[in-house]
Amino acid sequence: MTACCTNAASSAYLLRSAERLLYNDKRPADAVHMTQLLWQRDPSSSKATMLHVNCLEELRQYDAALHVLEQASSPAFLAEFQLHAHMTSMRCLFELGDHKRCVISAEAVLTATHDALSDSIANVSSSSETFMNHGGGGDQLGGSGGNTVGPLPMAVQALCYLGKCAELVADPERAVGYYRQALTLDPLCASAMSTLLDHRLLNPRETIRLIESLPLPPEAEPLRCYYADCAAVTIDPSVVASSSLAAAAGGLEAASIGGGGGASPFVDNDLSPQPLPTPSSEQQSTTTASTVARLAHLAAIEHKHNRLHDALRLSEEACRVSPLDKNALCVHLRVLVDSKSSPALFELGHSLANHRGRAALAVYAIGCYYFAQASYERAGRYFGRATELDPVFAEAWVAFGHCYAKLEEGEQALTVYRRALFLFPGLYTCATFVGMQYSRIHSWKVAMCFLEDAQRMCPTDPLVLNEIAVLCVRNQQLSHALGFLEKALEQIDIDTCSEFLDCILFNVATVYRRLTRYPLAIRFFTAYTRCRPRAAHAFTALAFSYHLSGDLKSAIMYYHSAMNLKPDAFCRDMLDRALALEFGSGVGGAGWAGSGGIGAGGGHVGGGAGGVHPGANPNMFPSAGAHHHQRRGGGGGGVHYVDPSPTTFGEGSSMGGTSTVDQQHHRHQHDDDHLAGPQRNRRRAGSSQVSAAGAEGQHGGGGPSPHGSVGRSLHF
Repeated sequence: MTACCTNAASSAYLLRSAERLLYNDKRPADAVHMTQLLWQRDPSSSKATMLHVNCLEELRQYDAALHVLEQASSPAFLAEFQLHAHMTSMRCLFELGDHKRCVISAEAVLTATHDALSDSIANVSSSSETFMNHGGGGDQLGGSGGNTVGPLPMAVQALCYLGKCAELVADPERAVGYYRQALTLDPLCASAMSTLLDHRLLNPRETIRLIESLPLPPEAEPLRCYYADCAAVTIDPSVVASSSLAAAAGGLEAASIGGGGGASPFVDNDLSPQPLPTPSSEQQSTTTASTVARLAHLAAIEHKHNRLHDALRLSEEACRVSPLDKNALCVHLRVLVDSKSSPALFELGHSLANHRGRAALAVYAIGCYYFAQASYERAGRYFGRATELDPVFAEAWVAFGHCYAKLEEGEQALTVYRRALFLFPGLYTCATFVGMQYSRIHSWKVAMCFLEDAQRMCPTDPLVLNEIAVLCVRNQQLSHALGFLEKALEQIDIDTCSEFLDCILFNVATVYRRLTRYPLAIRFFTAYTRCRPRAAHAFTALAFSYHLSGDLKSAIMYYHSAMNLKPDAFCRDMLDRALALEFGSGVGGAGWAGSGGIGAGGGHVGGGAGGVHPGANPNMFPSAGAHHHQRRGGGGGGVHYVDPSPTTFGEGSSMGGTSTVDQQHHRHQHDDDHLAGPQRNRRRAGSSQVSAAGAEGQHGGGGPSPHGSVGRSLHF
């Protein structure tokens, strides 16, 4: 009798001590020996068995925990801890990679909690405190010291695990359904929302609708604003600005976007929305909460509108508040890459390398350093390694594809983009880049399918609208192309347009010129020269527009500007023709060739009788896509003249002409009339293309741009 009392007292003491060490002191390594002793002394004790299982799970000994659960099959244990046993089994099986059995355990949890779930769903609309008060009512996991977990949190956790398993078997639609159910039951389920945002399982509009529809109580409204800030960083700040979340967050997003989101001042459109005033930095500092998500959101807005100095200031502040926040660091790295701040990128990469828990971010930062140095092969190796360390690192996947595109490896770039689109079905930029790559290999119908998918996911993205306009021009649908380009202009600030989007200005100007609307074409070409003041093709295109409009003095001036940046055959010949028309044939150049060639009078068209001014009949002059064989002095071989464009002159960011001129071999090449998108690949070094456009800030004296396939930005 005394021995029995002693054993009972010792067991009770060991049980209380193990519960205290495991639940209160969080010392499972100290409690595991006690729980193992208790379980081995009395395997039929349900409480000791579950306590030992919980202790093994805390120590990450998942296989041992499953073994103990398999041994516990007594009716008393199943009656008291069956639901908790299914939960523990679900978690352990997922960690061990046995996803089929994990799904079976999760479905068993949902079946066991079906009645409680029905009551919770019925009470969702009647009480906003349902989610706060449903945590109780369940059995404890292990004695009086255990944490009380009710059926509703168990069901929410089971739905999250079902969503994870659906992702692993490449079923994103089912995963989204499970996560939506989890958020319906508990809108405070941050794991489901963060997964939807980080893995880009929903497109931008669906993400905003989900955040707006969360049944949060009034006290939790700041959480909705926080989700909106995170969504703006991971998807697109303009989408958040166009929703009701912008007003809930203080209206700063709409104000910042509105600074460049109005209709173009060059287009008369009474139906276009008026731009909203941009708040000053003092107003932003007083009305903006100092959260990392909000700072990263504002930095993304400034970066989108090419205000790199302000974006850098905000991203630095976000990284100072939270040095290892992934979203803030990704925004900061994008700004540094566009600013070409190689020393800062080098320092940040080494700083992140000291944190082993952020290995993927560190490798990604080093890749950004090499990307800014235009060493795309090395950058691609680091970006590829980052995707191996973190397979759901969307920024690394997109940057990896950009590196292949920069190296003109179209097939590899297409493979990476399509893989990223498969992993992140809501990442519409991947669909855009896939469409661009198909457009590059002249698969117009396939490219249009992907671009239309991207437009459905984000109807206001200017890059998508620009690429659709490119394909419309290829089909000779200039009016449709102009409509898409004008919609794209509403989303950008033409005064601070980035190198990633300034191609829109060039494209819309070229479309206006082809429609013989020369004043509008000249205004947009002028805006483009402000974005690219060191690009020779910008001044050549502007001079060509002046030439067609009849303003020969301005045309001569801009031809000279283009020649000073980078001489080329087309610009030299057009300058000679403009000089001949303005001052006579004695200058040494020929005028525009008519049907009868150039007569004895020299610089007039049509046999020297009744000369025609270039502005009189634009149909007589070479325009985009029209090839004219010119004759000098009534004889000589024909020469192809082309449209002044980045594609013609080696710059890969705007529309192109129809052919190229080889200065070395004087070969004539003929191609279909087309526009080139902003990610148009440059010709290889051995091609017959005349390189005459230099990228600002990269080559002081001009020269071909080192980035041809995609914009230098890592923004996605």
